[in-house]
Amino acid sequence: MALARLRARGQLTELRASELRFTPGEAAVLLQQVAGTPSGARLDAPLSDAVAATLAARTEGWAAGLQLAALSLRGQDDVDGFVAAFTGSHRHVLDYLAEEVLEQQPDRVREFLLETSVLERLSGQLCDTVTGRPGSQALLEQTERAGLFVVPLDEVRGWWRYHHLFADLLRARLQAEQPARVPELHRNAAAWYAERGLADDAIRHAVAAGEMTWAARLIEQHFDAAHSLRGEAGDLGGAARWTREAGLLADDEPDYARESGHLVLARVLLARARPGPALALLDRPYAAAAAQDRVASLIEIGALRALGLAVSGEEAAAVAALAGALTLACSQGYVRVFADEGAPMAALLARLIAAQRSGGEAAEVPLGCLARLERALGAQDAVPDAGRGGSTAVPAMIEQLTSRELEVLEMLAAGRSNQAIASQLVVTLDTVKKHVSHLLGKLGAANRTEAVARARQLGLIT
Repeated sequence: MALARLRARGQLTELRASELRFTPGEAAVLLQQVAGTPSGARLDAPLSDAVAATLAARTEGWAAGLQLAALSLRGQDDVDGFVAAFTGSHRHVLDYLAEEVLEQQPDRVREFLLETSVLERLSGQLCDTVTGRPGSQALLEQTERAGLFVVPLDEVRGWWRYHHLFADLLRARLQAEQPARVPELHRNAAAWYAERGLADDAIRHAVAAGEMTWAARLIEQHFDAAHSLRGEAGDLGGAARWTREAGLLADDEPDYARESGHLVLARVLLARARPGPALALLDRPYAAAAAQDRVASLIEIGALRALGLAVSGEEAAAVAALAGALTLACSQGYVRVFADEGAPMAALLARLIAAQRSGGEAAEVPLGCLARLERALGAQDAVPDAGRGGSTAVPAMIEQLTSRELEVLEMLAAGRSNQAIASQLVVTLDTVKKHVSHLLGKLGAANRTEAVARARQLGLIT
């Protein structure tokens, strides 16, 4: 069929991945229906919007991925913990992608997929260098046409990425089948990025390769440039000069290759109290990132858009924008991208926390995520208020601990097991697990040890 001719004449209706992708609302309905069927589910209440949004983001709205996630939810006591750990390495997803996708490929394609899985984004030249073989551009175009979970990042077939769950599977298989090959692939990637002055990517791959001396040298070489580019340490003039020398303008069309430079320009405009041009500049790459499912870009640009709205005086919109960016970021484990924005982000986070406490639109942002970001931004700790009987008020906490949670916390600090705590408090083991889960969330901790350390830092226990 002459598709190009039909498209030019407006006689072709195309349904692409973006049209077939489930929205968070649609994902919530599917998850509840599949996970809540009578064949073994233990969902006592509807799934929260945050859980549905997180799984929709992790699966990128992929219907089969959501179905597999829902099946895996059955019988889960700790839904939040399951969602936080859900990746392409989960057994249901692993089995499906391995049997239905990876193992169906010719050896040459399979080897290419595994070896390039160490990359977060793919181009023909980069993949040629990493694999040590030519022909990567043709392979990338072939895999995209075959629907092999390859997502284009631009309109000219220059850059791609793997679907997040597929990338998880490929990396797990590569590590299992060729562990000795992994450092070599990362070294090749680091060399390619270093030659082009892309310090962040070069350093990340050098570290992944175990080349710590090389990584340290790269960090030292690019330290001054990184400070200038981000306008850190008060070097606003240096950042502005760099954007001029790079030929960056506020009315440029979105260009993935120059996206990081445009974000530097947006920061310069915000620092000079010009939110209008900054927001106009940010809206274009944000729309492009949304259309291309570039989650990392959506998070960073979303954070800057929230700051731009705050500078322009649109407080409610700024809080809502930050809540949206954080909801997406929490599902991906991002915090530093927000913390790097410093005092302006700290001020906006305080408004978001206030909105959450009052039951505003930020109510669905996970407490643990807010707490981690608050800690990363350097929130000041305070001595607990000893005058309260029902709870302990600590300004640096998102939500205060109840008296029962304080009891459980003290027993955790004493090294008691969940079963021992249940026996002493005369409650069920499930009840103790729920208290521990709440404690971890409120303290922004990943485990018991971190929760106890955080509690001591806040003066909740001695």
